[in-house]
Amino acid sequence: MRSLSYSSISTYKECPQRFKFRYVDGMKEAPKSYFSFGQSVHKALEFFYRSQIAAPSLEEVLRYYETNWVKDGYESEEAEKLQFAEGTRIIRAYCLKHADDWTAAFATEYNFNLEFDGVAVTGKIDRIDKLPSGGLHVLDYKTGKSFAYWRPAQDDQLTLYQLASENAFGLSVERLTLYHLPTLKVFHSERHPDVLVRNLRKDIMKVKIAVDKKQFEPHAEERKCRRCDFRAICPAWTAQKETTEQLKQRLEELEKETCRIRRLLE
Repeated sequence: MRSLSYSSISTYKECPQRFKFRYVDGMKEAPKSYFSFGQSVHKALEFFYRSQIAAPSLEEVLRYYETNWVKDGYESEEAEKLQFAEGTRIIRAYCLKHADDWTAAFATEYNFNLEFDGVAVTGKIDRIDKLPSGGLHVLDYKTGKSFAYWRPAQDDQLTLYQLASENAFGLSVERLTLYHLPTLKVFHSERHPDVLVRNLRKDIMKVKIAVDKKQFEPHAEERKCRRCDFRAICPAWTAQKETTEQLKQRLEELEKETCRIRRLLE
């Protein structure tokens, strides 16, 4: 089977049928503005830490952000302008906050390829710093909604990044961080314990086995499915549509039969 990623594993757990459409059948989803926004801001922060000598100026970072802005998925030009302005606000605030404590990153936008019991798992880590102790500090930027303060201590994605970093560099991860960029709030966790690592391995193997067995039962739920690009062709909803149409046809037949009987009784 093809390699897995944190995103594809999450997709399977949420809805196996959607996983099939995306990763087995290779069907494309429509661009999403929140992905484009996150990508644009991530690129700018990668540029901020790219140099091993000195930080670029705020003007240079903002210029890089504008040049590399991802336009896909916005509903209107006005919506895009609002998000561009929000990204500018975030980057400006971030750079001003960290201008004095800037240090060269150990790695940025680091691509990894792990193997778990024969299963290839790929991904990209936003940033890795090296601590004075010699250990690693893994950071993951978030541009979406806020989250609970305890999330970093249990986050599967950070567990995966911890494993990937230690495998790649042979150094222990001592700190894990989720950085919520819209609020500039930083949420830290110590190294994830072995029990979380074992649970992650189990989840990966469960998905691998299920995919090998072609277990792609849809998890139909109106709240989630109404935003799904594949709803129109999903068996869970096409079957329901057929049932509704059959019921409508049956009601029309009954109405005709009722009218016929009334005419006979007149």
